[in-house]
Amino acid sequence: HPERHILVATRGGTPLAANTCRNALNLLRASFTDACETGRAHTNPFRGMKIPRARTARSDDAWTFLRIDEQTNLIQRMPRADARLVEFAIGTGMTQGEQWALRRMHVHLDREPYVDVILGSGDRPALSKRSVPLFGMALRAVREQMETSPHERVWASSRGGAQGRARFSQ
Repeated sequence: HPERHILVATRGGTPLAANTCRNALNLLRASFTDACETGRAHTNPFRGMKIPRARTARSDDAWTFLRIDEQTNLIQRMPRADARLVEFAIGTGMTQGEQWALRRMHVHLDREPYVDVILGSGDRPALSKRSVPLFGMALRAVREQMETSPHERVWASSRGGAQGRARFSQ
């Protein structure tokens, strides 16, 4: 199929970083690859999509390449637990690993909701830290997730540990 490009999102008129857009695209691409392999989807609409190199962001479009009706259609066809995760991914652009590592103490649902994304592992000092604002479907999804899950990890497996790619291949 011909090369396709993804339109990238903005927050407050400021384009999202190209890596944030790539991370969101990679999460969706991996999810649909698993869905195709297990027979839950016929095609992967994300295969071949790329972030434009010459112009990594556009300020005239507030959404990714999925139109609102396409996002709604995708989310409505998923089990609610998976839909919450996809809503959060679309709304934040966080990588799959960042989502799996997210803990309750990093989610701030006060007046201006946001999550702290901390790069590092275990007890070692953080390599980097950034804040991602929460709004719209991402805010709704994380609130619902935190109400339904008793675990310290926000997107924990049923035993409370980190998720893996297998979640979308069930």
